[in-house]
Amino acid sequence: MENDNFSVENTVRTTSASSNEPQNRNRFNLSFSMKIMLKMFVIVVLSLLLLIPRMMIGELIDERESNAQGATDEIAKKWGTAQCIAGPAIFLPAKYEGKTKLSEDLVLFPETFNLKGDINSQTLHRGIYDVAVYNAPLSLEGVFCMTKELKDNLALDKFQLDHAKYMFYIRDLRGLSKNVEITAGQQKEILLSNGKGFITCDADLKNFFNGDTIPYAMELNLKGSEGLYILPIGNSSSVDISSNSCSPSFTGAFLPNERNIGENGFTADWQVIALNKTFAQKAYQDDFNNNILSDALYKYTRVKELNESENFIGISLKTGVNQYQQNTRANKYAYLIIILTFITVLIAEILKNTPIHIIQYLLIGIALVLFYCLLLSFSEFLAFGWAYLIAAVMTIGLITAYIAAILKIKKTALSIGVLLSALYIYIFVLLRLETLSLLVGSIGLFIILALIMRVSQKINWYK
Repeated sequence: MENDNFSVENTVRTTSASSNEPQNRNRFNLSFSMKIMLKMFVIVVLSLLLLIPRMMIGELIDERESNAQGATDEIAKKWGTAQCIAGPAIFLPAKYEGKTKLSEDLVLFPETFNLKGDINSQTLHRGIYDVAVYNAPLSLEGVFCMTKELKDNLALDKFQLDHAKYMFYIRDLRGLSKNVEITAGQQKEILLSNGKGFITCDADLKNFFNGDTIPYAMELNLKGSEGLYILPIGNSSSVDISSNSCSPSFTGAFLPNERNIGENGFTADWQVIALNKTFAQKAYQDDFNNNILSDALYKYTRVKELNESENFIGISLKTGVNQYQQNTRANKYAYLIIILTFITVLIAEILKNTPIHIIQYLLIGIALVLFYCLLLSFSEFLAFGWAYLIAAVMTIGLITAYIAAILKIKKTALSIGVLLSALYIYIFVLLRLETLSLLVGSIGLFIILALIMRVSQKINWYK
């Protein structure tokens, strides 16, 4: 009888335990899902927090770029800034009746303008920063001509013809190593400074207004830094430049008609006609200063503004300063690398059933952010490609070794290392692309998402 009671009691306990199994299983499933959701939420928060050091590195990049520009400015103050030249031109001062000015001062441009020059480039160093400077002997020649159109539109009686001057503009007169002379017709004069970069001399124009042409010739030996910018001032202008620089950038309003860039330097030729320009054969002095020369005259214009000028032919000499722009672009992809790495590690954690603490995620994130500090440091001494490779190898090696120590599975850690390598290669390709970066970036993100979706199918999210 007791045995029977014991049997019944055991049966009840077994049945009761059996009936509680689904509830326990449900609790376990719910607990597992909640843990995963909670960890994903914490990872997202952690990723957002890592944007703070990323922003600090962005500020560091700006600071280092500012230091580089400071070094450039310091050398430029002693050697010569980015040079702009405009001229020669004829300056006609207006007459007065009492205190009333009969007209605005007038500037007449030459009919033809031909320039030939050689830019002898070299690199000066200030600490770890490189600055491209040059010495450029330039030869200018052309003709002043009183065309019928010009004569018909000039009220000569409103100008002091006996006080006319030849005028030339050089942005930084410190770049001159000797006096500038102009030979105009039978006249040969030294041009003297007249303020704000203008050099002038008296002009004998008696026969000019009677229809004679005045041929002119000038020689300049000009020092400058970063770039040379030339105003094609004639109705018909030609510029022929050669240089030992192997990495020029042709900017400004006009591109060369012909160019040849090789290992020993470059040659370039421009042809500009009246229809290509934004100004006519004459201009009032204020208009000449405020509109035509504005990019060079009234502010310490950096190369960027000169490169975008609507009037100048621009030749920018590149140096390594551009690495800061590349660092800035790379830094913008930091969040993408962080979140994709965390997703990869989380999937590995789930598939291998090995818990990874949030502090360990934080350390991995710090290593990913430190990559950009390494990249900036190395790029100041090495080419950007080599700097990127070294920083990426160091970062990937550190994270791979750390994950191998955490998971105790070298194969999985190596797989994550390979995925990180592919991700860094993908980002580097995006940095090198210009017009196709958006297209390649969108396709790459689509493929990455497809791979994550594919891998996620192997996970039982409700186990």
